[in-house]
Amino acid sequence: MTKYILVGGARSMKAERSVSLRQRLCELPLGVVGQPLTWPQYVAFLGVPQVDTLIALALEVGLCLETSPVANVPIHAWRALGQMGTCSAIAPLISLLSFPAIAAIHQELPYVFAYLGPAALPALANVLSDARQPLSGRLTACQALVLLGQSSFAATHDCIAVLKTQLAKSLIHPPQLNAVLVEALIGLAAIEAIPVVACAFSNGRIDTSLTSDWLTVQRRLGLISYAQWQN
Repeated sequence: MTKYILVGGARSMKAERSVSLRQRLCELPLGVVGQPLTWPQYVAFLGVPQVDTLIALALEVGLCLETSPVANVPIHAWRALGQMGTCSAIAPLISLLSFPAIAAIHQELPYVFAYLGPAALPALANVLSDARQPLSGRLTACQALVLLGQSSFAATHDCIAVLKTQLAKSLIHPPQLNAVLVEALIGLAAIEAIPVVACAFSNGRIDTSLTSDWLTVQRRLGLISYAQWQN
């Protein structure tokens, strides 16, 4: 009997923590979606919340469709986990990339993964390479790899290698994904990827409405001068 009382009490306490944390997150200012400099400093506001409770709230993505302040709860939870460097949250957050209809996921999670650092790279690479994933999830993983490579010098080379490997498979990728891969490599100033980029353009597998044409890509990477580009 005692055992069941303890278990029930533990569950009750966990539920109370979840409700309390949800309420505190509802009260926080949202800042601007996709602009981390405007985000609250979550540890300053919340202290160090229970990680399992925070992850549980991060996964309540259906709340994002609400019209009340509770819609911001998962967003705050993602950001808090990122700012806290909670690597145990990587797998749960990666699972959210399979929700194409929830725009906030794809606007916010690239920055969250950048906060989480190089530990997030293998999971992001897996999403990017997985043709079973929704295109939106693969594009988001690509953006996250760019931000990760820009924010962590230790990860830059590995991020470029992942992006380059995927662009080398341009014949089997959607043109939209190839275009975003090109933009990602430009964002990381990946001169070493030039042959792969050139090959993707020559194969006609780049959606140029999402990136530049080949000549402009060369200018953006510093391969030709502005005068050469004009002529």
